[in-house]
Amino acid sequence: MLSAVLVLVIAGRSFTPERAVLKEAMRLGEGWTQTPVDSSTVQVLQTVAMEGRTIAVVGLTRVERDGQRSECLFVYEAVRTRLGWKTGGGGGGCGPGARLGLPVWIGSGQNSSASADAWSRVYGLVYADEMDHAEVVWTDGLVQDVEVVHGSLLAVREGTHQYEQVRGLDAEGHVVYVHERPGVSPGKQEP
Repeated sequence: MLSAVLVLVIAGRSFTPERAVLKEAMRLGEGWTQTPVDSSTVQVLQTVAMEGRTIAVVGLTRVERDGQRSECLFVYEAVRTRLGWKTGGGGGGCGPGARLGLPVWIGSGQNSSASADAWSRVYGLVYADEMDHAEVVWTDGLVQDVEVVHGSLLAVREGTHQYEQVRGLDAEGHVVYVHERPGVSPGKQEP
């Protein structure tokens, strides 16, 4: 009897942070009955380990009502528990992606400004083949260098912060793309 209970408890757990966020992305997609997710496209694009948790970018494609495909990018927090990994905060969205002809699609967010464990993120899909890595400039002056991995970028840091700019660079370090966050004046300090 005890072994049957243990099997049921263990069966619902994820033993890696990647598996936990994939399960959450698939669960989210199941709710999109009018715009179904192409399950063959759901994948973890990259992860960043932070103290006690892993932040992961998940990419997927959904089919819109008009038959067009939208690219979606979600960032999840996976937290280790005694019985495995579970998902915590995160966010993301979907858009026409490459159909717009943009070199990069950028998103950002924070998990909770009231939390002692708050974290901030800048993430994106990279369509420009020449873009090798990016510099994320935060409004407090920190410049964070991040690699393009599987066509995505992810900058994560502790606390609640806003980004000011994302600069895409080629392998030689030349700027090939610049994105300014709307509504932020260069050099504006955070409150």
